[in-house]
Amino acid sequence: MSVRRRVPSGEVDPVAILESAYRAGEGDDDDATWLARIVELARPALDEGLGAAGFFYDVSNPNDMRVWAPVLLGTPPGAMEALYALNASAPTDLARQLYRPTAMSATLSERFGIGRRVLDEPLHRELLAPLGVLDFVSVSATDPSGAGCLIGAPLPSLAHVTRRDAALWNRIAAHIAAGSRLRRVRAKAKSTDIPPAAEAILSPSGRIEHAEEVAKSREARDALQAAARDMDRARGRLRRSDPTEALGIWTALVSGRWTLVDHFDHDGRRYVVARKNDPDVTPSADVLTRRERQVVAYAAMGQSNKLIAYTLGLSPSTVAMHLSNAATKLGVKSRVALIQAFRSKE
Repeated sequence: MSVRRRVPSGEVDPVAILESAYRAGEGDDDDATWLARIVELARPALDEGLGAAGFFYDVSNPNDMRVWAPVLLGTPPGAMEALYALNASAPTDLARQLYRPTAMSATLSERFGIGRRVLDEPLHRELLAPLGVLDFVSVSATDPSGAGCLIGAPLPSLAHVTRRDAALWNRIAAHIAAGSRLRRVRAKAKSTDIPPAAEAILSPSGRIEHAEEVAKSREARDALQAAARDMDRARGRLRRSDPTEALGIWTALVSGRWTLVDHFDHDGRRYVVARKNDPDVTPSADVLTRRERQVVAYAAMGQSNKLIAYTLGLSPSTVAMHLSNAATKLGVKSRVALIQAFRSKE
């Protein structure tokens, strides 16, 4: 069986995926419509002749995993039935690998060992072999809560993901997760008739037009202004001249708190709105601050300090400081022990 290297970075516009995640997050699209746009944009980098797919999931309870709003583009007949059957039949360890929030770090064959099928032999024979599927490449955008969405593609042969491509898709996944979380925040606000507050409004050039108290400090204003300018720069010529750099300067959050989204007034003028959108982590370890819990939760999901920094919009040194402080508070000395202690208090 051959192992092919995948080089999707030259076949996809990462900034377009980010724009779709946040633009649709501000609208009234249903889950499937929102996700279908993202799958369509990612498809040129993923599709190897068997189409591309996506769906939402909630794995907060490993004994009751939920999957909904499936999107299948160009997949073989019977793929929908196979998707639901796989989720109903797959062993827990497979499900945990499939939804791991390390995004496109590897195909399933790599996670379980080269030479193995995506699933064990009985499930492969019954569900995947008839579709011509030998492997699956996925981008999992998961929050610490266990909620998220996945985009990916069934593959006709075993495949390999390069380290460079994994890093690129990890960043894209951080934005998809932030966009999905923003949608949940807005849906909850609608159900309570309390609209989500815009904690700051900026011009595309970064000028502060309005700021709530939480965003009025010099540090917050400077961070928001810089982020708005970086977002505008990423969406300009840089997206074509250096898409990797464009993705690098547009972090998934600002100062661990805000998502920046477009807003158009009645005259069509565009503004950048900062909405509170930091991940909610259950206060299982009460001795830790909210930020420390968030950082440790992402570490427990397998993210590196560099990726945590990108996901939360913090500096790597700040992430390291929070991890160190959390370890001291929980009385442990290693990253592994910190994660174990954190999980034991859940």
